[in-house]
Amino acid sequence: MSRIPTAKSKPTPWVIKRDGRRAAWDSSRIERAVALAFFDVRHHAAPNPHRNDPTRRYGLNEEDFAQIGAIVQRVIDQLEGGFRRTCPPTVEEIQDLVEKSIADCGQWEVARSFILYRQKKAELRITHYPDNGMSDFIAASKYARYRPDLKRRELFHEAVERVEAMHSAKFGHYPLQPRLPLEIPPDDVARKTAPFFDRENLSGCIREAFAAVREKRILPSMRSLQFGGEAITAAHARMFNCCFSPVDRPAFFREYF
Repeated sequence: MSRIPTAKSKPTPWVIKRDGRRAAWDSSRIERAVALAFFDVRHHAAPNPHRNDPTRRYGLNEEDFAQIGAIVQRVIDQLEGGFRRTCPPTVEEIQDLVEKSIADCGQWEVARSFILYRQKKAELRITHYPDNGMSDFIAASKYARYRPDLKRRELFHEAVERVEAMHSAKFGHYPLQPRLPLEIPPDDVARKTAPFFDRENLSGCIREAFAAVREKRILPSMRSLQFGGEAITAAHARMFNCCFSPVDRPAFFREYF
């Protein structure tokens, strides 16, 4: 059978995925997700043998499937009307519109099923990682900056690039003198650090250090991730969690308080 057309026009050629990459717009993904929510409600959460088969309407009757086409078109219309901008919509923004469009059609139980489906998928994404995704959550919630140009919080690698750029601008041109001696005893642990210092300035060291940060093999100052850029350039103390000063002058008390 031929599928019901779900789009009169494309609202955007791209979608921003959760990892920040761009993907081609595909309304069939919305169609399938909504169809599974309909099936879940109509068949009381029974297993769906046609969950991956659009030619069988994902197990739905023609009436329900036609309503899905209307819901998908409603999402597309909202994207065309409300998301005309330089940055494509994110997956989460599109799914929010799907929830609203299902509810606008009066399908409250289906909307609830779709919400639970999203929640379940989110939990699976977290448990997919050996560390349960906690580090990703902390990085996004505590250290990621909101990017007005992207209309979203930055991703981890973007935060790392921000801090690396700050250090490179401040210290990259500094000469490395004196260099480590060329002859290092074979059992000397300093040999491992020689490649970092056997060069003209700090720029290469900074690049290599932050390459390790991107791979999450080492961590920078968390305050540098939080405030890296203009905030730290304006006040270097933002780089540190704590500071120390001897009580040897009256001005200390002003600084302390």
